[in-house]
Amino acid sequence: MQPLLKRQILRKAVVLLCLGISTAAQGASIDEARVLAEDGNTAEAIVMLQQLAAESPKNSEIPKLLGDMYLASGQDADARTAYEEARKKGSREAILALAELANLRYEVDEARELVEAYRKTLKKGKRTVATDESGDIDDRIDRTENMLGRVEQIEVIDSLVVDADDFCVVDRFHFLILLIYSDL
Repeated sequence: MQPLLKRQILRKAVVLLCLGISTAAQGASIDEARVLAEDGNTAEAIVMLQQLAAESPKNSEIPKLLGDMYLASGQDADARTAYEEARKKGSREAILALAELANLRYEVDEARELVEAYRKTLKKGKRTVATDESGDIDDRIDRTENMLGRVEQIEVIDSLVVDADDFCVVDRFHFLILLIYSDL
């Protein structure tokens, strides 16, 4: 073999080896973040995933997992931002997570649109390229919509303004009895 060709092959092998080590190390770090979260160290997992996201800006799994961590810690706005970033990078699961988040915020129409967008990513033409992992999200969205419909049917018949200090002094049960019998 010619020396120049050997050098090129060796250079490519070293680059591929480094990429493989980097990918393996990154996979281990993602797994470490998952273990931290499972052990209840969500804040540490978030910090680790933020560092990984900075190191690997093209990886769609990291912002999706980061969104999961934000959601678990009650940071819905940050979760949405992370899921949107993962979606831009091609994550199907992030679209489904955005649908779940929209449903949690009672935004039923947006949730349905996101589920439909998710299902469109599963097909290329007439061919299915991935399995549908949406589970029973349609049922959950339907329940949310039905619940909201029932809430909208509630009518307030009468209301009474009571000073907070006075309300806390009187037993609530007796207060309600007084209200009921005062109209008789």
